[in-house]
Amino acid sequence: MRAPNLSWDHCCTPKEEGGLGIKALKIWNKALVGKYIWWLANKKDHLWVRWVNHVYMKGIHCSSYSPPLDCIWTWKKIAHTMVTFKQAYHNDQWLDTDKAYSVFDGYHWLRQKRSKVSWRHVCWNSLNVPKWSFIFWAAQLQRLLTRDRMAHMGFGQETVCFLCNSDDESHMHLFYSCQFSTRKIVDDVISKFWDRKTNVISSRDKAWILSIKG
Repeated sequence: MRAPNLSWDHCCTPKEEGGLGIKALKIWNKALVGKYIWWLANKKDHLWVRWVNHVYMKGIHCSSYSPPLDCIWTWKKIAHTMVTFKQAYHNDQWLDTDKAYSVFDGYHWLRQKRSKVSWRHVCWNSLNVPKWSFIFWAAQLQRLLTRDRMAHMGFGQETVCFLCNSDDESHMHLFYSCQFSTRKIVDDVISKFWDRKTNVISSRDKAWILSIKG
């Protein structure tokens, strides 16, 4: 079984940060549990909070609480999540604001943030079909199974581009240098957008297309 082309953590980052926008369910579950912690800090009259205080916490603050060994596993999970959220609460306020806790905010606070990618709007827009967007996404991260990558992983030794036979088949060559593939890309762009929607093509891209088109 071969290793995946990209880590699942990367796939679970937002599209604007270079991922696929899939929710990381483990982090999302912690964010859901965070709602209970917010209740403990702010809803003292809530029936569930009063029950927890009577049975488990007995007046001990969330920041210094440790679960007893004989408690049920669901409460242990909640108590362990308190430790994670401890640094997000100051004076029982969520992130030093008067704003109520939301699962969405908790999720993005918990996850590892990455820098925004410059190509996100080109990749994910209404003009692209999903297949094109996915291939473009994989190409930007250099995760397509090009010949140079296949040889590096031990699958074959041939690295020369199958289309032009002039250079190694890498991401840069395939999308920017290969005479066959760049000509094909230009012809497709011209046929789809040049006459009807030239406003979606930047002036720099128009100049590049014209230089190849001749």
